[in-house]
Amino acid sequence: MRSERTGITRWSRTLAGAAGCGALLLGLTGCGNFFVCDKASCPATTPAASVNYAYVANSASVPGIMNGYALGAATLTAATGSPYTLNYAPSAMVVSMNNKFLYVGSNTALTGGNVTGSNGIYGYTIGTGGALNSLTNPLIAAQVAAMDVSPDGKWLIVMSINDGVNLPTLTEFAIDSAAGGLTFQQSLSYTGSSNGVVTPSGVKVAPNGTYIALALGTGGLATFSFNTTTGAIDTAENLISFASAAVGAYGVDIDSSNFLYMSTSSGVLGFAVSTAGVPGLSAVSTGATGNGPFSVLVDGTSYLYSGATTGNTSSIYGFTNKGAGSIVALSPASVTAPATVTRLALDSSKKYVLALGYGATSGLQMFSVGTTGALTLNSSMPTGTATAVPSAMALTH
Repeated sequence: MRSERTGITRWSRTLAGAAGCGALLLGLTGCGNFFVCDKASCPATTPAASVNYAYVANSASVPGIMNGYALGAATLTAATGSPYTLNYAPSAMVVSMNNKFLYVGSNTALTGGNVTGSNGIYGYTIGTGGALNSLTNPLIAAQVAAMDVSPDGKWLIVMSINDGVNLPTLTEFAIDSAAGGLTFQQSLSYTGSSNGVVTPSGVKVAPNGTYIALALGTGGLATFSFNTTTGAIDTAENLISFASAAVGAYGVDIDSSNFLYMSTSSGVLGFAVSTAGVPGLSAVSTGATGNGPFSVLVDGTSYLYSGATTGNTSSIYGFTNKGAGSIVALSPASVTAPATVTRLALDSSKKYVLALGYGATSGLQMFSVGTTGALTLNSSMPTGTATAVPSAMALTH
């Protein structure tokens, strides 16, 4: 494992104010006053509980750059020190449940030659104003396609991609809640359906900690029974496959009643899941959702949102969650979203939905959630227009 303490490069106030900064960041805002403490003596700071932060990256357009935003009063404001310079290209992100740490995954099979860096999981403490302080990086050598943390905050679940040499795996690490370190717990292979091509696209741990769900593109949907108390993942793969290789699972989320929702090119599918972690088809949305790629987001048990793309346009489709896997389209049924929206997230106050895609002026959009679940656009930020590398986003809890 290669050890680095320079995963984030320091930028001085002078450099941030230079005329070349704007050109380098291709219009991304907030490049001033970036300073990261990377010494062992750095104070362990924790963000205020009332402040929510979002971290985003589009490494195809802006190699080695990650942006942070404070969410408040329906606005996106640059976090302290944002943007952050990296020596790798992010492929996935997740924040620990105690909001102390941000974990960022990289996979050169996904990110190509945009940044020369190692496959791995990188860790940062989240400080005052959302500032990031680098841990000893990379924490773990890994090929990361997607990540999630268990609701109890004890486990980091990492989904890898088949790079032509190594089989795709689901790997679990114990999280040191005080220092942010990761300790290997378990690793197992998943195969997906032979009807399609396995494309690791999303992973989610159920809110009650009883199972883990994987979206595998046209390779279907896989679940594994999980014991969050012990960290044990059952090796039996429960699989739902599609009759047509043209249908794929690209986003997965689970509501607080333990129903699983998956966004596909044929609509949003709802599944009931047994105590053994086995999914069974429960309901199918007939609402139009365009063509992939897709993302899906549940708001407790009240509302559900799915991002979909048709050509160069994109929409977020909204539904009322009627329970037991049944969903009904909102009115209006959809709102315009960033081009090729691939990530949706809800802030901890449940007031705002963030949509991440690509765009020179509005690749990241912030929507307020109305009393009926309808979304209203409040604020936008650029992310760049290149789509060669998956976008990545993580919010504090």
